[in-house]
Amino acid sequence: ENRCIAVEGNIDVIMSHQAGVQNAVASSGTALTIQHLKTIKRYTENLDLCFDADIAGETATRRAVDWALNEGLNVGIITISSPNLKDPADFVKAYGSKWQEESKNSKPIVEFYFNKSLRDFDSTAPLGKKQISNLLLPLIKSISNKIERAHWLSELSSRLRVNEAILTSARESI
Repeated sequence: ENRCIAVEGNIDVIMSHQAGVQNAVASSGTALTIQHLKTIKRYTENLDLCFDADIAGETATRRAVDWALNEGLNVGIITISSPNLKDPADFVKAYGSKWQEESKNSKPIVEFYFNKSLRDFDSTAPLGKKQISNLLLPLIKSISNKIERAHWLSELSSRLRVNEAILTSARESI
């Protein structure tokens, strides 16, 4: 499939494989390491993260994203579409082989956080603009491809209605 899906637990992997998703691996809880990422990169440059929808899973996702981007991986996020389910094992128990389709609905990392921040904060208020830029500028800065980085910086400028030069200056000070 030329992509790896990292999930938290062994049960998530077992259930994923039983549902037909053979490219899932477990990080054994939230303990994904740089060495794991180097091993994954030997097989594919495309990594989708699907950690549990809880505080520990969100924290592990943020840490994994930073490390994976530093390793040059293309990172995506898979979110479980049913709000009452927290992980792939729960999804497979509820919907079985529909996990095959659900697992293909990853969002590129910047797009995921872009949409999340615009949902969580008011992009028209000064405080909201600050919160959104504090979340997105470090992520944009970590993008190694200059064209992709320029795209997201321009998009952020447009959405926040803040001059791109000011965002660039703020990004450089991070």
